[in-house]
Amino acid sequence: MSPRAIAEQITRTIALLGILGCGEGTPEAALSVEGEAPLAACDQLDGVVSPGELSFTPGLTVRYAVQKPHDALGGLIGDPATGQARWDFSQTDFDRLVDVTTRRVEGLWFADAAPDALILGFADAGGAESHLLLRPTERALEILGVASVTTNEQLFIYDAPIPFLRFPMDAQSAWRASASPAEGSLWLDYDLASAGIVDRYTVEVIGGGSLALPSMEIGDVLAISLTLSRQLRDQAPWIAQETYLIHECLGTVARRTEPDGPWWVVWYPR
Repeated sequence: MSPRAIAEQITRTIALLGILGCGEGTPEAALSVEGEAPLAACDQLDGVVSPGELSFTPGLTVRYAVQKPHDALGGLIGDPATGQARWDFSQTDFDRLVDVTTRRVEGLWFADAAPDALILGFADAGGAESHLLLRPTERALEILGVASVTTNEQLFIYDAPIPFLRFPMDAQSAWRASASPAEGSLWLDYDLASAGIVDRYTVEVIGGGSLALPSMEIGDVLAISLTLSRQLRDQAPWIAQETYLIHECLGTVARRTEPDGPWWVVWYPR
């Protein structure tokens, strides 16, 4: 997998984690979490994602519906900057359902490099080529790096963790962070630490509104833009962008690779 493909893997899988809560007015029977009772509701819905409001528990499964390619229905109505936008998927055609499970790294070939990391397991055709390594803390959800499914094929550990989410987070939140491959990072026989790679992240809350699904509507979501700029020595940067809709109790309720990737939206049964 090339350095560019590593960056693409990061942007495909960041933050499909943390949708493990139950907000005010959300019917428990609608939650598609298997094997665990819904978590307690937020203490209050105040437009701020406070420390402790999102849970990052290993072993829970969340189901997402993936929008059909080129589907004309579904998407943004209004300006997120006003706080009144509406992401309407009430009439959208979906291509498939994908279950995403949070897992610990014990027993995996790279566990010693990131023993406190979580990964996301995808129940999808073909599976993932790589695991995104995430670490929840009291104040952030951090990106630690990427590791291949195949043993000793790829290990890309950042020399400093990258905060994807920072708590508290509200409509004015924005931050930047950068990191490079740490010593021991590799791609086949290639030493990534010597490649001159620098990843620069820009994360910004760009507004908010509501998310309309076929069976219900979720209000009070924050829209987050994430931009990853990967610089290799003596080369022009490669840039990728993602949009996430985050609810302060439910976590990631939708995400999209910009500018024209399909939306993944949390699936509630009709």
